Amino acid sequence: MKIKTHNRYDYSPITERRDYTWPGGRRLAFYVALNVEHFSFDGKLGHTPTVLSPPPDPRNYAWRDYGLRVGIWRIFDLMDELELPLCHLLNSTVCESQPQIVDRIKKRGDEVDAGDVLAEVHAADDASAEAAAAEVLSAYEVGDEAPKPRRIVLDTIG
Repeated sequence: MKIKTHNRYDYSPITERRDYTWPGGRRLAFYVALNVEHFSFDGKLGHTPTVLSPPPDPRNYAWRDYGLRVGIWRIFDLMDELELPLCHLLNSTVCESQPQIVDRIKKRGDEVDAGDVLAEVHAADDASAEAAAAEVLSAYEVGDEAPKPRRIVLDTIG
């Protein structure tokens, strides 16, 4: 039986791979990316590990809201302590509704990948995705100290 695959790379068991070392003799490379997403209280909430209640769904909204009020600040502090950079997958509404988060991202000098305008609203095509990314970048790049995003991620969900 033939099943659908992603066709991005061939299967490669670790026992058969060639040895690889990063520059400087380092053996491991990784990056930490945070989804910094804003959700409307009465909207669809995207992926959820629990059963959704009809909108508004306070229980599912609350754990997402907690991430922006508490969780991200603890992550910022931990990454500062470890001297590790972050990459933020940012919704433009976060720039408007939680500007303190954007200020901290800029202060840290972290990188930003443009996400959608709002977490539960995904672009239907490339043009919509580009418009959403442009809105994120426009909202983020307020002020002269704003770093330029490394790349724009166009996440098209069809």
